[in-house]
Amino acid sequence: MVEHPSGQYKRVIKTRAALLLYLLKQLRVDSYQANPEAQQIILSPYCLAQLQPYMP
Repeated sequence: MVEHPSGQYKRVIKTRAALLLYLLKQLRVDSYQANPEAQQIILSPYCLAQLQPYMP
């Protein structure tokens, strides 16, 4: 992971489109929690926009 000057951490994971849903489920970002403490991994708006074509 890389820390940015804003204090946030960023991790880039490369995967095939066919395995994307499995990866998101493994990272538990396939469904968002209302409580921020319950979800420690958050997708950036840019990242989410890039993933939308591959998600159901």
